[in-house]
Amino acid sequence: MVLRWARNHLSAFGWLIVAALLLPAAARADESVLETSAVRFLPADGAFFVSFLRNRQQYEAFVESNAFAHWKKIGYARKMLEEIENEGGWQKFQQAQNDPMMGPIVKLVLDGVSNEVFLYGGIEYTDVIGSLQQLSLAVNTAQFRALVSGGRPEQAQLQAMLDFVKDLPDEANVPPTLIGFRISDGGNAKGLLNQLDQMAQQMAQVQPMFQGRVERKKFGQGDYVTLRLDGSMIPWDEVEDEFPGDASDFEKLKAKLEKKTLLAAVGIYDNYLLIYFGADASTLQKLGSGPSLASRPEFAKVRPVAHQPITMLSYVSDDYMKRAANPANQVQQLASIANSVL
Repeated sequence: MVLRWARNHLSAFGWLIVAALLLPAAARADESVLETSAVRFLPADGAFFVSFLRNRQQYEAFVESNAFAHWKKIGYARKMLEEIENEGGWQKFQQAQNDPMMGPIVKLVLDGVSNEVFLYGGIEYTDVIGSLQQLSLAVNTAQFRALVSGGRPEQAQLQAMLDFVKDLPDEANVPPTLIGFRISDGGNAKGLLNQLDQMAQQMAQVQPMFQGRVERKKFGQGDYVTLRLDGSMIPWDEVEDEFPGDASDFEKLKAKLEKKTLLAAVGIYDNYLLIYFGADASTLQKLGSGPSLASRPEFAKVRPVAHQPITMLSYVSDDYMKRAANPANQVQQLASIANSVL
């Protein structure tokens, strides 16, 4: 049942991506990618960035190729395409397009996917990456120890995660993460943002826990619908009943998480639809102000070919790369796992 559900939803998503790639592309081949893509406004101090551009053009080149024509003639390929069609993925996509509420949203996302999709992580990821590696180490080690001792791996992994969270430093927060889609019709996007604002306000009226937490905000030159969350919203009484540790560990975890905040936002900046998660709005405030990613020396190598039809841009800061690829952490993880097995 789970596999069938996954196939149904993935096939519908696949049709959505295919339809997006059939839409008109926004950028011309003679435009500089450093002046038309998201690198022109994203803060220069980010930890990582990747952008996929000209997706529709790539799709067209693929489906018109001899390789794809040959692939479609292969037996398993024909069977795969027939299964996707018979499972109703395309019909579900068409229904979503024709739905009065979902249709405009689907079309907006389709437009963005056709032009450019990017992922950006703020500088805070540089400090978090070490902690994430330590969490991976703790969870993997706990799993192996449970397997060797005949314990319950799932319970051991959960306990390792809880121990890790309660011992995090107070300054540890959710790092800013930004996902963006370049859209062609800013006016249409504005109308949909107004619709989303109304829907979010209605949700807040019927859900007491969200009252006063949904707001329409201006950050820099962007317009956003925001939702502010914090640890006080967690049903701690229910968590305590299921908590695997002792009372003191629970109180430490509760005290730690109650102070944490999360800002979720959907909005419009320039000609981009943005989805954001972070502890605060500092990254959104910096969009388009100050040095941008495009001004970094690493992108100087791109400038001579920036007017070519580039299909992907990516960047990783030196500090993030060094911490992510720290050999000492990798050796520590291997040694810890080995000690658990021996």
